[in-house]
Amino acid sequence: MPRLFAFPPIAPLTSLLVAAAALPAQQSFVLAPRTDSPRTESVQVDVDAFDASGRIGGQGFVAVHLVNRDTEPHTVRLELRDQATLGRALRVTDEITVLPGLSGDAQLPFPRTGVLTELVATLDSGARGTAFGVTGRARSDFGLLLIGASTAAWSDAAGRAHDIAATSANTARPVTGVLRLDPDELPAEWTSLSGLDLVVIDAAHPQLDDRAASTLLAFVRAGGRLAIDNAERATPAALGSVVAAAPAGRIALSRLGVGQVLVRRASGELSITDLGLVADLLGPSPTPNSGLPALAGPLPLEAFELHTIRGIAPISASTFLAIVLAFVVLVGPVNHFALRGRDRAWLVLFTVPAAGALVTAGILLTTVLSEGTSIRGVRATLTVLDQAARRATSVARATVFAPTSPERLRPRPGTYVATGALVAGRVRRPDEAATFVWQRADDGALSGALVPSREPTALATIVDEPCRARLRFRPLPGGELELLGDDQLEPTAAPGALVVTLADGRSFVRSGPGPLVPCSAREARERALELLGVAGADRPALAQRVADLRPGSYIAVVSAPPIADDLGLQVDWQDDRHVVVGHLGAEDEVR
Repeated sequence: MPRLFAFPPIAPLTSLLVAAAALPAQQSFVLAPRTDSPRTESVQVDVDAFDASGRIGGQGFVAVHLVNRDTEPHTVRLELRDQATLGRALRVTDEITVLPGLSGDAQLPFPRTGVLTELVATLDSGARGTAFGVTGRARSDFGLLLIGASTAAWSDAAGRAHDIAATSANTARPVTGVLRLDPDELPAEWTSLSGLDLVVIDAAHPQLDDRAASTLLAFVRAGGRLAIDNAERATPAALGSVVAAAPAGRIALSRLGVGQVLVRRASGELSITDLGLVADLLGPSPTPNSGLPALAGPLPLEAFELHTIRGIAPISASTFLAIVLAFVVLVGPVNHFALRGRDRAWLVLFTVPAAGALVTAGILLTTVLSEGTSIRGVRATLTVLDQAARRATSVARATVFAPTSPERLRPRPGTYVATGALVAGRVRRPDEAATFVWQRADDGALSGALVPSREPTALATIVDEPCRARLRFRPLPGGELELLGDDQLEPTAAPGALVVTLADGRSFVRSGPGPLVPCSAREARERALELLGVAGADRPALAQRVADLRPGSYIAVVSAPPIADDLGLQVDWQDDRHVVVGHLGAEDEVR
């Protein structure tokens, strides 16, 4: 397939970029009411963008503060959109009504699409104001959010640990992409933090409440990284339970969902030991000369790999050439001599359009027969299920092929959606940098342009929500282990498709439809790695984060994921594989 390039006009784009660079982070403008009755007051709109990472992908957020000094209520429509030359890669909308003399606040997710972005505010469908260049604060190649923690200690430590993780060079490089927020400024949805590499919070912050803690923990479960300072002083119950579950010691690293938490029962400067754990928290990063794209967001590059979909056979060049040649011969010599010999040359007015319609119908029929009429795809999900907390995080990676682009994608609230196929109206080849496209409509739907027609497209979603599905186990007198079924979670009966390690350290593996049989810890680990697909040299980063089979957990291949968001698409899945990493509660080991 040919590559399509879009070259925007250089002068206008340059002027916009210069204008954006000249603007301060905090922007404001005034919307004047347009009515027959003159008014002396108006609505002021203050805009502040939080987007620490300059890499494409992930999300920050735009905070909007409205002040209505008028004597009448006003409704302000907010639209965040890009300045793409070809089509819209980004569109996020919201509406807020502000009563007379009062103020209001709104937060819009700010996805990074790699193009200049603007915020447009419309007052009562009349007056309009535009803040160009919503470029965010403190953009760099590393995004760090600090909530009450020491800026100097963590910006230097994060930069040094990032270099250790990326290049094994023990060099000190302060991080410039540092944001500071109070807990009450955190967005309601974790997805607006997905563009950050690391969030550091002082657990002793007086404004830290359960709402802020829930947002941060959802961010971690979905693949984020959180460092907790002063962990022993954590007051919110949600944060305190995570600290209590972490290993003992002054500083410890633990896993939650698909992400990781660094629990530090101290504050201030970080020691050399602390730096090593921070480097482990950040994980390996592509070196500058590796050729791999630097992506923001919780998903690794592997999530955007295209997989083979059977039955897709686009029209070959030789077939297309044969159809065109048949058309030329049909409307050329054959048409000319056949009509001229019968003295019916005037019929060319009808035969040429008819031949064109016939050839077009032939091409369309060939396309339908080769590509079908339904959406097809392959999908794999990885779900981390905390049965004690009744919470699950599911990461779905899919390659889909749609003969016609769907009108809308309808994710559930809080679903993180990413694609590697389309950005700013340009089709990307699979070997190019994976990029993200967003278009959030008024009804919460996303643009169907995320799935372009007749183009295999990589889609990835992350869902984090309550889940009551669970597996329970009961020891049998003969030393085997009985699986107690669950209607919401059904492991497949294939041998080796379920491996369990109980709290006492004993391991079991499923050998068939009957009970699980004992196995060694080494055999259980090898089976777990095989089920997750990380055996051998090729170790996908996503599965490697949850690969260990610690006591009181299991890994199973199931017939259907306990949670997943299909975005409202009706897909004929040719291959649909689902793996669950479950952590047992005390009541799940039945005595």
